[in-house]
Amino acid sequence: MKDIRFAKLVLFVNGVVPLVLLLWDVYRKQVGANPLEFVTRTTGMLTLAFLLITLAISPLRRITGLNWLIRFRRMLGLFAFF
Repeated sequence: MKDIRFAKLVLFVNGVVPLVLLLWDVYRKQVGANPLEFVTRTTGMLTLAFLLITLAISPLRRITGLNWLIRFRRMLGLFAFF
């Protein structure tokens, strides 16, 4: 149980890192001439990445038999929505 909590903490930190980096780029004004396009494109690509990872959990669980992976699917899906 303690290992799952640590893994969820690591997943949470890795899920928040893109938001922090995006805000850091906005703060430093490294977003280019059209900041709205930069933010939209960046968040769209991150959403696709999180969505694909989320959808890959079920087949990966069935193929490998690692049933503990299912515990992370909801958290990854919520990061995709966020």
